[in-house]
Amino acid sequence: MRLKAKKHKKINILEIPEMERSQVLREARQKLRARIVEEKLLRFLMNSEVLSINGKIVYKSNEPLQGLSVDGPW
Repeated sequence: MRLKAKKHKKINILEIPEMERSQVLREARQKLRARIVEEKLLRFLMNSEVLSINGKIVYKSNEPLQGLSVDGPW
């Protein structure tokens, strides 16, 4: 399932100051890491029949995901 891509403004990385460039690259890396973690979680859930945390079922293959949130440093 793909969501519609948002139109982002294009940045010429060679034309911006070094400090801003490093900040833009750092933010891009963080967003990419978050997307990778989310993709790995979704791939794991797609291959799982039942997922339980502390004995409570939070995911079944035939029901929507419940009671699980992913928070990170991103």
